[in-house]
Amino acid sequence: GKKAAMLCTASVEEVIDKHYKKQIDRLENDEAALKEKIIKFRDDELNHKDIAYEAGATKEGFYSIFDKIIKTGSKLAINISEKI
Repeated sequence: GKKAAMLCTASVEEVIDKHYKKQIDRLENDEAALKEKIIKFRDDELNHKDIAYEAGATKEGFYSIFDKIIKTGSKLAINISEKI
């Protein structure tokens, strides 16, 4: 349903937010242009997360389990992409 779809968006965006934050923290001043782009991408993802919660995303009840499953899959996808 709608709550599950919105939670999927919010959960993925929360994982991406942490991933981008790690990248931002690792970049040095000589990579300012790249850092600026990643900050913009992160801001966009945070906006998507906010929209999802405004549209009904919730972590109550069964949805808390769904959140963990989605986040685990998202983290796995990021880890795999970093390896290849």
